[in-house]
Amino acid sequence: MDMAVNLLSYLQEQFTPSVVDQLSSHLNESPTNTRKAIDGVLPAVLGGMAQRVQESGGASDIVDLLKDGNYGNTPLDISQVIGSRGDEQAAAATGSSLLDRIFGDDTDEVASAVALHSGVQQPSALALMGLAGSVLMGILGRQAQDKGLSATNLTTLLAGQADYIRTSLPAGLASLSGVLNLDKMRTEPGESIQGTTTMTSTPVSPDIPLSPQVERRRENVTWLRWVLFAVGALILFLIVQKCRQNQSGTEGVYTDTTSRAEPNAVEDRSPSTRENIEDANGSTRDTAAGPFKRP
Repeated sequence: MDMAVNLLSYLQEQFTPSVVDQLSSHLNESPTNTRKAIDGVLPAVLGGMAQRVQESGGASDIVDLLKDGNYGNTPLDISQVIGSRGDEQAAAATGSSLLDRIFGDDTDEVASAVALHSGVQQPSALALMGLAGSVLMGILGRQAQDKGLSATNLTTLLAGQADYIRTSLPAGLASLSGVLNLDKMRTEPGESIQGTTTMTSTPVSPDIPLSPQVERRRENVTWLRWVLFAVGALILFLIVQKCRQNQSGTEGVYTDTTSRAEPNAVEDRSPSTRENIEDANGSTRDTAAGPFKRP
């Protein structure tokens, strides 16, 4: 499988120092505590998702949510919603639907652990979790709707980043490893460990493996193009061959140029014919105005 987008690295790049300063101001938290909370929220959210897709029906449940979303106003970048508290709250509310699918009844427990670890209030931790979930929905939701991201693809993508996510969880949140079963997450041998590639330059089209259905549709389109090309070439050949035949300019009737041209009339000058003419007319002189007339 090709190297795909590193989701954790992408999320981490969103929370620049200026973004952290604005968020801390809106949340009424210190920048230091906000930064510490973010560092715990991101691997916790992704770790929870990675664990959820391993459960029976978990990946399908998340993909169904992603396919049903409206992503016209969903940010691909945190900076798109930092301008006002209203936009931040709307984005966090959108991401909360994903958190419910990931954590279920454990959402508040995760937020409490982050708050205790970082020093922020629990509502602030929930808001940061919602923002992270909103951006994740913006990335993965567009892939699910436009490019056929399947449950299998999502599972493979997160499994390839399991070790990176697990080891990124701060030591102060070790209690979450048991809640999220992060200690059981391992990148299996042969899976792509996607710890270096980010999608900063191509946020709209990350390199996420397509589903088999989408691949088959692409193959069918390619096959159809070749068929249409062959049919077009055949039609063009037939037209050229037809145009090569001679055509009458007035009647549009094709003629055979190989046929032997016969004269309009052939004069019969045999003695028997002359004798018949003389008996009939009393003279052998040709008085007709036709082709037998002579000067």
